[in-house]
Amino acid sequence: MPSARLSGTSVVGGPVALGGVVGFLLYGIYGYLIGRAVQAKKITLNAFWLSLIGAGSVLVVLPSFFVSVDTARASSILQNVWGWLLAANLLSVLVVGFATAHAYKTVDLGQKLLAKNRENELLGLALRSSDPVIITDRTGITEWVNDGFTRLTGYRPEEIIGKKPGDILQGEETDMNTIAHMRRAIADGNGFDVDIINYSKLGVPYWVNVSCSPIKIGSVTKKFVAIQKDISDKIESAAAMRQAKEEAETANKAKSEFLATMSHELRTPLNAILGFGQLLRMDTTHSLTSKQTEYVDHVLSSGEHLLQLINDILDLSQIEAERLPLHLESFAAIDVIRDCEATLLPIADKNGVRIIVASSDRSAPQIKADQFRVKQAIINLMSNAIKYNNRDGKITIEIASIDDAFQRISVIDTGKG
Repeated sequence: MPSARLSGTSVVGGPVALGGVVGFLLYGIYGYLIGRAVQAKKITLNAFWLSLIGAGSVLVVLPSFFVSVDTARASSILQNVWGWLLAANLLSVLVVGFATAHAYKTVDLGQKLLAKNRENELLGLALRSSDPVIITDRTGITEWVNDGFTRLTGYRPEEIIGKKPGDILQGEETDMNTIAHMRRAIADGNGFDVDIINYSKLGVPYWVNVSCSPIKIGSVTKKFVAIQKDISDKIESAAAMRQAKEEAETANKAKSEFLATMSHELRTPLNAILGFGQLLRMDTTHSLTSKQTEYVDHVLSSGEHLLQLINDILDLSQIEAERLPLHLESFAAIDVIRDCEATLLPIADKNGVRIIVASSDRSAPQIKADQFRVKQAIINLMSNAIKYNNRDGKITIEIASIDDAFQRISVIDTGKG
């Protein structure tokens, strides 16, 4: 007998196990299909629907009995247990269904409360805001506007409620790309932040920044709250700055062209002066007196200095970038000072000012610098000293060694400054 029982178990055990697998598989497929149908049809799971689903599950699992045993035995088993099987399935489906529905309602209620809190926050902000505020439904149809909207646009609430804001606020200068961006965001249930040209009721264009936020329950957008801010002054200021920049660039270009032209016009006669001076200096048939030679040398030295200044003016790009090239060379400071003295002596004599060079020692160490720039700086200092000095005043030019590396050139005058 024991061996017969073992033999029977081994024979029946395989089909029974297979039947259980088939049953679980059928339950899984049934549950998946029912879930998809409930979701697609948005069916509310009440007692009727849960009972219907439970009864259906009994029918679905029946084929697993016929896999486990032969048809006659399966029929016999079902006749004895079908009532208990139906009751057990109905009870389990009802319990699980009501528990799931309750959990779903709890989650849904929580999401609605969060959405309501968010909506209340935005509505509170809208009520307190002096800026224009628009509340629309999911499709962008206006449901509410505040007083700030009326002040800016001139439209009363009844003139816009039930319409899309863009239908009455946008005009010919409104950017189409911005409009398309806003429409895509609304269609997708998303917010946006844009700057756009709108039009008032009187047809006056103005710039606004529109910050639009969605109010969602779960992942579903229910409303939009758009807060507008008039930025016309900001846009006009930016436009004025751009215009001023363009005008400055135009003026700078005109200045450059003027300086280039004037420099050319000045250099032409100056070259003639220098040419005649050089002819006088080189003329051997009509020798100049020592005084005349000195005057011609002054003319040539001053002319060459002025010519160098004009050449610098021609190179405007370097002047404006403050990148004038330096040509470093070694020279005696006293030679430059004597040059400056000779250039300015006629002006000093005319103003009754004496020029005194305190040192004429050529044995002092030479300095390394741009000789033309040093001369230019000393001439500027001496010119001011002559201009603002007293009658019968004096200018003293001193050279002093600071250390082995530097020398100091001082221009001292007796004027009031």
